[in-house]
Amino acid sequence: MSDWIRVEQAGQEVWQVEAWRSYPWLFHGFSTAGTGNMLEKPSRSHFAQAFELPEPWITVRQVHGNEVLWVGEDWPQGASIEADGLATRIRGRVLATFYADCVPLFFVDPVTRTIAVSHAGWRGTSRKIGCQTIALMVRHGSRIGDIQAAIGPSIGPCCYAVSSELRDYFPAEVFEERSGQLYLNLWEANRTQLAAIGVCQIYTSGSCTMCGPGFFSYRRDRTTHRMAAVMAIKS
Repeated sequence: MSDWIRVEQAGQEVWQVEAWRSYPWLFHGFSTAGTGNMLEKPSRSHFAQAFELPEPWITVRQVHGNEVLWVGEDWPQGASIEADGLATRIRGRVLATFYADCVPLFFVDPVTRTIAVSHAGWRGTSRKIGCQTIALMVRHGSRIGDIQAAIGPSIGPCCYAVSSELRDYFPAEVFEERSGQLYLNLWEANRTQLAAIGVCQIYTSGSCTMCGPGFFSYRRDRTTHRMAAVMAIKS
């Protein structure tokens, strides 16, 4: 059973962690193909209006690395900075990263009201971007035991066929061989990395963007459209 649910509001839909909906100060969600290409401003604006989020959003130029940036009061408006994750404790700042099969990682510390979101493809996962995100939150006052994580919709072990070269980057336990083809479980790779450093509460979607309905998938369609992982501390 998934820890995530699909929520509709004002004609827009989003996937959310059911347990996190109890935090009135938090917005979080993963958009669907039905909300449009979130790389385009009109789609983001419709989404923002539906869920009462301010604009513009804070984004980065994603490069499949493990750099995670802290968004403070002095964050330059309209900045185009290379990174694959964002974290903040400031109200009214909307953090967003973009996806079409890679793993969206969401983080919440309900004690300090700190949030973060990170983009984890196989490269970012192999370089432990989730752990890098946790480390950044800890440097800014969070305790690992207070941080909760969520692994959003992304390509699943059912569909993520990879070459044998990737065995050099991950433990054997996150691979499965079927009919002579090797498959990688990025959900489990990220989950085990986070659990190993002491993250106790990890919510997993279990929804595959390649074979599941309602998602953009680069692997399936070679699409340039993207979904968004969005987080904000409400004003």
